[in-house]
Amino acid sequence: MTDEDKSLFLAEMRDVRPLKSTDRIRTDDPSIRKKRQGQELRRLRRKQQNGHQERLNYQLVDRDEFVEPVSAHQSLMFAQKGVRLQDITALKKGEFALQAELDLHGETLENAEVRLLEFIKACLIEKLRYVRIIHGKGYHSDQQQPLLKNMVNRRLRLSPWILAFSSAPQKDGGAGAVNALLKKQ
Repeated sequence: MTDEDKSLFLAEMRDVRPLKSTDRIRTDDPSIRKKRQGQELRRLRRKQQNGHQERLNYQLVDRDEFVEPVSAHQSLMFAQKGVRLQDITALKKGEFALQAELDLHGETLENAEVRLLEFIKACLIEKLRYVRIIHGKGYHSDQQQPLLKNMVNRRLRLSPWILAFSSAPQKDGGAGAVNALLKKQ
């Protein structure tokens, strides 16, 4: 930095005063998180009372995110910050060399969750990046929402090893499967 740049910077910053410690807001404070969650639930209740058809059937997950249950035909899409647009597009279109595939059809929820976590771990060990997980659409589920699809959606969003995922193109399973991009090892 040149002397001219330093003097310009100092001139612009002359009136700036540090915040007092009492003025700072801790974003990791549990009471603030609970307050935000309560505000979000109240906002959703107001929408529902105003005639909107939004469901309040949200699940709170470990990252303080709400994951809305999805329907059988609803497409999934998730990407962490910093994922390139080209990679997201490749996931949506299925334009990548598939390196591994996991089919969860017919599994119980508990077995499917264990198999999914083991699959991700094995893919990381083998340094695989592009994978497909077939969860089905949940037509034979006793519940209103597809159980396996919602579990996969929640688990992949929580995983620190998943950079992005998207419902597969129609030719590869559509809303019954997801293409996922794993972090490099």
